[in-house]
Amino acid sequence: IEGIFTNNSKLLEDKLKSLGVEIDDQIIVRREVYNNYKNICRINRVSISLNKLTEIAEYFGDIHQQNDTLKLINPKNYLEFIDSNIDNQIFNEYQNMFALLKDKKIELQTLIDRQKQFSEQEDFLRYQLMELENSKLNVKEEEELLEKIKRVNNSEKINIIVNDFKSIYNNDEILDKLYLSIEYLKSLEKFLPKIKNDIVDLEDCYYRIEDIISRIKNTNIDIVDNNEINFINERLYIYSNLQKKYKRKTVELVELKEELLAKVNSLENFDFDLKEKEKEILIIESKVKKIADLISEKRKAVALEIEETTNSHLKELHLNNTLFKISFEKTSITKTGCDIVDFLVSFNKGEELKQLSKVASGGELSRFMSALKTSINSKLNSQLFIFDEIDQGVSGVVAQSIALKLKTISKDNQVLCISHLPQVAAIADNHLKINKEIKDNRTITTIKYLSFDERVYEIASMISKNKVTESSIALAKELLNE
Repeated sequence: IEGIFTNNSKLLEDKLKSLGVEIDDQIIVRREVYNNYKNICRINRVSISLNKLTEIAEYFGDIHQQNDTLKLINPKNYLEFIDSNIDNQIFNEYQNMFALLKDKKIELQTLIDRQKQFSEQEDFLRYQLMELENSKLNVKEEEELLEKIKRVNNSEKINIIVNDFKSIYNNDEILDKLYLSIEYLKSLEKFLPKIKNDIVDLEDCYYRIEDIISRIKNTNIDIVDNNEINFINERLYIYSNLQKKYKRKTVELVELKEELLAKVNSLENFDFDLKEKEKEILIIESKVKKIADLISEKRKAVALEIEETTNSHLKELHLNNTLFKISFEKTSITKTGCDIVDFLVSFNKGEELKQLSKVASGGELSRFMSALKTSINSKLNSQLFIFDEIDQGVSGVVAQSIALKLKTISKDNQVLCISHLPQVAAIADNHLKINKEIKDNRTITTIKYLSFDERVYEIASMISKNKVTESSIALAKELLNE
């Protein structure tokens, strides 16, 4: 399936550029659908997801389907008609601020819930914190204590090994031999210069070994008295006991202490934190209300324009005594703003305004939608309008009026209209016939571009309910030549 679009709006072009699509004189949208339900979508040869294509489809055109007329009997849809005439920037700003307000309210509730949870556990949290703080746990201290007690427990063995080591080097025989080796090599160097590096390495070994021997010889095992041993064992017992109790290592116990401290502090600082969060929410809420009020003002200004133009178009659609009014009721802020909108109408002089959703018939709704679309089309970002039986439920002179309204819209936009009315078909610049037939147990849909004579026959068929007569042919020609 492929569609070619020209004379596109700047808004659509900017949207496509943000997706990395290069813009030429025309925009080619292509969607390939395979038997395995796989989809490949492209715009000007750039691959794009089906979700993204659906998202930007509204910028290509406005599609009016049969059930769209029913939107007029659902007040929830009325804001959509008004907001389509207002720049999206203020709505984006409002949505961002409203989302921020929602997030801050969630944070406030989380703070309250956490406070409640901590309050229920306060005594236990304080007990754990006091226990860990009094224990004065320290990872480095534990390591040093373990090393120290290990030396104490193995002091006799350590002394034996150190003494054995000292006995090996008591007469310095090994160092003397190493020193003598270095002297021999130095004498040899004048004949073999390449051994110079070996001499340097050997000298380095000599001094390093000498240093090591000196340190080990001077090693003394600290004498630890019983009091210190008892202290070490008591501290290690505290570490071991807490590790078993909390099922955590020392480093984790230190982290737990910090967590408990933060929870206890949050209990003590709750009132302050609560007031700060509430203050933050009030500031954001004020900004949201301010933007909502600006949107409301813009909506009311647009509503007045829609009222005036729609009332004018309604008269042209033979609803001469009809009066249309858009009412506003202020409400608390929601994701759409602070307005509840209703469409009020009186179809007869002297009658009070009533909700359109409760008083309009099918034909009246069709004419109303035609008038409304004509009113707002000049401000929409679309250049393409697709109407699927907007003339449903009307006939005669009213059908002709709707046809004229569609012609008016087509002066500034591309209009595709699916219709069974001869008046609408005749006023179009081009006529395509859609036909369905069954071949090999499959339904095949065909579209044929009709010549003038074919149009005459098709419109005549519409006029006389598929029984073409000389009179219906004459009338069809008359409609086409108007």
